[in-house]
Amino acid sequence: MPSLNLGSSDKGVFTVDADVVVTGRTCVIGTSGSGKSYAVGVFCEELCKAQIPFALLDVEGEYSGLKERYEVIWIGEDVDCDLKWAELNVKELARSAPDITPLILDVSETIDPEVKVDQFLKQIYSEVSSRRVPYLIIIEEADKFAPQVGKRLQIIEEIARRGRKRGLGIMLCTQRPSLVDKNILSQCSNQLIGKLVIKNDLEAVTQFFPGKGLPKHLTSLSPGSFYALGGLSPVPLPVKIRPRETTHGGITPLLANRAVKPSLELSRFRTLKPKELILGVPYRFDHKEVSARIKKDRRYLFFGEEEVIENVQLVYHPLIELRIRVQSGFLRKRFLDKFLTIDGRTGAIVKFENRVVFKETLTPLLGLEAHDIELLKALDSDKEVAVKDINMAPSFPEDLIKRSLRSLEKKGFVKMSKYGKVKKVRRTIDLPKIQLNEEGLRLERINLDGARKGKVKVKLSGVKDVMETLLPGSELIGSTCFYYPFYIIKLGLGKKYRFVKVDGLSGEMVDF
Repeated sequence: MPSLNLGSSDKGVFTVDADVVVTGRTCVIGTSGSGKSYAVGVFCEELCKAQIPFALLDVEGEYSGLKERYEVIWIGEDVDCDLKWAELNVKELARSAPDITPLILDVSETIDPEVKVDQFLKQIYSEVSSRRVPYLIIIEEADKFAPQVGKRLQIIEEIARRGRKRGLGIMLCTQRPSLVDKNILSQCSNQLIGKLVIKNDLEAVTQFFPGKGLPKHLTSLSPGSFYALGGLSPVPLPVKIRPRETTHGGITPLLANRAVKPSLELSRFRTLKPKELILGVPYRFDHKEVSARIKKDRRYLFFGEEEVIENVQLVYHPLIELRIRVQSGFLRKRFLDKFLTIDGRTGAIVKFENRVVFKETLTPLLGLEAHDIELLKALDSDKEVAVKDINMAPSFPEDLIKRSLRSLEKKGFVKMSKYGKVKKVRRTIDLPKIQLNEEGLRLERINLDGARKGKVKVKLSGVKDVMETLLPGSELIGSTCFYYPFYIIKLGLGKKYRFVKVDGLSGEMVDF
């Protein structure tokens, strides 16, 4: 994911990893006049530049200026809004939100805004939970929707507590942190904190400043000056937010500077079914080019009737990119994020060479307990070892080893033999050799346009257990489901037919 350029510090340009923000829990805090909303606007500009979808709950009508430079959909009651709340199909909008341009949900002039916000958040939570795609919700004036005292939207707490694993991030923005539900505020591991003067508000943010407590200058920070903490900076770092590129405030943008979505495009949220966009890899070879590359068989070796291409079907195959955090260094340990791609249907490890190649599979290990996998690691596939000589950690008592061996033997993963009174065992399956990639893949949002999309069958909970056991000290911190193009081609010769599979990126044939 790209970096977001938010401003500067005494160390130079201040940027943060977009992943940290998009799927994390962030709070932007500052009293009136501190530049809080201005800073949120800078976040939004950077997200728009990176073409990262998000939804912003705009309570005061301050963010329509984003339309001066970026393609966003403005929903509200203003005469220039792209969509009006009264005509909005909220369910359809939430279903499409992860695949379209950012949304400004302007509730500044809306009757019963809590009802509309609650409905949208529940729908987007359901959508992202089922699809597991990254998406960010930004909530201005969070104390109005999640107050410490009074009626609150329960879905906000649900997103704060459980949204990260589903890919749904949240950014809470408030002038009064002491008025925000403490259980929700405490979930925010990324903090951008500006000027505060009220005692209760200062006490509410003390939890975020480790060590010596609140900085002396927190009550006198100039507008646009903040402390970045948590996931934004390992130590409290004074930063200055960069100038906005678009107008701040509820100013109606000039028509000449706006990038308005065509009415036909927007109408799909009213009556038409939207085009389905997916995150994936676009194909390089179209139907005709792929067909021309296929080597056709003949009825006889060198002569006779030639095969005919009866059908060419573009299919997007589900793959999953895993983001794995590993330790590096001996004297000075640090953490690095590395990547691995697996098949979303079988769990096979995927490598991108001249064409996509499916390597060893994780599938046999999925569903095993961690101690089962540890035991398999301790065994050899080439030679037998006496059960009493299995080299396991002290935390694995003998009875646990025996139970685990019985379970693995039933699955066919080990073979037990007995020589007199001595029991020996040998591993019968190969463990995958895992080589992590230094960088993640460059993915795009592409139009499915009638192509078939495969279903994900691999359960990530099982993948997490396997990866963290095979790679000691690692942590699976994120995953991205995306789709890779293949062509399934049906060739016929008389009454016989066969199917071939072609890589849509390289044009090379691949094995099923």
